[in-house]
Amino acid sequence: MLRLFLLAFSLVTAFTAVPVAAQDSATIARIESTFRAWASELGADRGTLAVTYKGRVVHEAGLNMNARAPVEIASLSKAITAVCVKRAVDSGKLRYNSRIGPLLSKRITFATPKLEQITVAQLLTHTAGLGPDATQRSMVANFRAAKPQHWQDAQAALGRKRQTKRAGKVFYNNENYAILGAVIEVATGRSYASYCAPKGARPSKLSRGFLPFGGWQMSAADYARFFAKNFGQGAIAKQPNAFPNARYLKPTRYGMGAFYRRFGKGFNFWHVGAFCMPGQMNAAAWAVHWTNGYGVTLSVNHCPKLATFGRLDKAMVKAVFR
Repeated sequence: MLRLFLLAFSLVTAFTAVPVAAQDSATIARIESTFRAWASELGADRGTLAVTYKGRVVHEAGLNMNARAPVEIASLSKAITAVCVKRAVDSGKLRYNSRIGPLLSKRITFATPKLEQITVAQLLTHTAGLGPDATQRSMVANFRAAKPQHWQDAQAALGRKRQTKRAGKVFYNNENYAILGAVIEVATGRSYASYCAPKGARPSKLSRGFLPFGGWQMSAADYARFFAKNFGQGAIAKQPNAFPNARYLKPTRYGMGAFYRRFGKGFNFWHVGAFCMPGQMNAAAWAVHWTNGYGVTLSVNHCPKLATFGRLDKAMVKAVFR
């Protein structure tokens, strides 16, 4: 793993986007301090932070870079794809129980009839039984691809006669969301990128080959707005169990491109993403929205171990709920 040197925090630039009360300012200060400490622990020398409160961006900060620069969001892209599926369902172009065989059979050769019976809901929740995740290899070949490669990834997954996972049980696999990219294009008659791009998003020149599951670039603030809008407000935020979801590790569930769990009278939502490609790209992103109205999106130019995300989560909870 490539280790990167952290420059002095005196180079961190920050500004407040919306006036906040003194108590909120103290919370925001703790959030940024936690971000800085985590970046220092990793050895990251570049990163961005955005804080939302009740749907509005109230603070942004950049570590040795413009806080509003677009960054790699990696697997945070899955929430964009899931929200896009919801849009297609709401407009009558698709159903969560739609089977992918009739949708994709003109371009995809299915290895078995059983694979044709996979539903959109199963793809959204990683319960389609697909495995292993061949994108862990294809991402190396598709790095800096000229265009998204989700049709190729879909064919690799659905053309595989022997699947190593059991349908109905969550196995986090990028292939599910690659296939959803293809499903969206057939259902809407438009390219995935043009139909799904939220405000401020653009396909990454480095990772656009992985677009539906990991290839978008956004500023931390733009993604924070997107996450707050869809996972802090609206139908998904209020009733996530009314949408496709599956048990991950009790009490955590996965649905609509995000992990979530009940907290008090509401739900907390979060997701992490990382590229660990030494010599090519190391990047990580993390987004969360809590029931008290606060949300955080951050990025660093580093490939953290999973345990470090756990420490970040605990530290942020302490900062926000102090």
